[in-house]
Amino acid sequence: MDAGLFHSLARAAKNPSSLIEELEKLRGTHADDPQFIYWDAVAASRVGDYPRAKRLLGACIERAPNQSPPRYELGFVLQQQGEFQQAVASYQIALQLNPKSEAAWINLGACLHQLQEYAPAVQSFQRALALHSRDLGAWYGCFAALEASERYAHAGQIGLQMRQLFGPDNERDSRLTRCLMMADNPENARAFLEQLLRENPNNAQAQHLLGGVGGATHRRANDGYVQQFFDAYAHTYDAHLAQLAYAVPNAMRELLLPHFTPGAKALDLGCGTGLVGAAVPELHWTGVDLSKQMLAQAKARGYQSLQHSEIESFLSNAEADQFDLITAASVLVYFGDLSAVLREAKRVIKSKGLICFDLETNEQTDGFQQATHGRYGHAKAYLQRELHAAGFEILALNALAVRQHGDAHVPAMLVLARAA
Repeated sequence: MDAGLFHSLARAAKNPSSLIEELEKLRGTHADDPQFIYWDAVAASRVGDYPRAKRLLGACIERAPNQSPPRYELGFVLQQQGEFQQAVASYQIALQLNPKSEAAWINLGACLHQLQEYAPAVQSFQRALALHSRDLGAWYGCFAALEASERYAHAGQIGLQMRQLFGPDNERDSRLTRCLMMADNPENARAFLEQLLRENPNNAQAQHLLGGVGGATHRRANDGYVQQFFDAYAHTYDAHLAQLAYAVPNAMRELLLPHFTPGAKALDLGCGTGLVGAAVPELHWTGVDLSKQMLAQAKARGYQSLQHSEIESFLSNAEADQFDLITAASVLVYFGDLSAVLREAKRVIKSKGLICFDLETNEQTDGFQQATHGRYGHAKAYLQRELHAAGFEILALNALAVRQHGDAHVPAMLVLARAA
């Protein structure tokens, strides 16, 4: 194929329909040309016909094994089909043939990330940045791989540089904030949160998280923070908690088994994706959550009623003496002051009804303290005082490893109490 035709197809490739039209004009005279086969494969790939694209690229590579573009395109097709290991191999050959392909380095990094090979993924994105230092995809890929590998300090550095180059972005800023908070450098985290509040005084995430790095501690996480955090988290929530060895719903079931009657009316505060209802399906569940995205996930979990509401507001407006059981799995960790929520919970529970919830333990305080990750830790003595003040009798108060945080288990306590 002469250079003119090649460049004509390359220009047409920006529009798949134009490329297909140009290819049809040449099919009768160039069908066996490796360049024609390559562009025919590109056209198939761009319209999502990946099996045909893969066949054509195999034929092209057989005819021209030392050409980088078909190897790259095969890597792209395999990547779109979720065949990440094979895509890595194809991109690596493409890069051996053309190490200056920025796109191949970026896509190789993305596939390695999918395979949880984070260190080589970072190296791939860095190679792309060495070729083009202002490529947002390469910066973001590098940041995401560092974040996923829990190299939070390095991720924070990259995130701050990325923000200087490309400006603020809500989703990137939220993830950068998390990395700075997790990097055990409160000064850096506080400086960034204060910057976010200067830029937008109504930034709900910054307002709340500032309390964990030396700012004013609020009595609970604000609604905007909770809604934003869990709406973004909803689609990966269950998978992430499985990775963290999250134990609360099953531990609740074991604690509740001797006490409940099948069909009893239960209220799940902050029901999230419905893990508690799934763990104890014998009950008649009402779920309440501030995140619409979480409630959408919970629909398949057998709740008889799902309510979109902040839980204190729901309780204060609920009819008294209507529930046999209230649960709150990893929900009251977003409350520091427990007095109001326990008082309202007592009001809506029937006489001798039960409440079951978990808290993260912090014995460095005689009350509660907000941590850098945004959740609150509570002293055991504080919890006991508040339960008694609200009118509950403690039936069980057990130590619980609620989840993993890095290599360590998060110390927590699981309580079961009865309305006196």
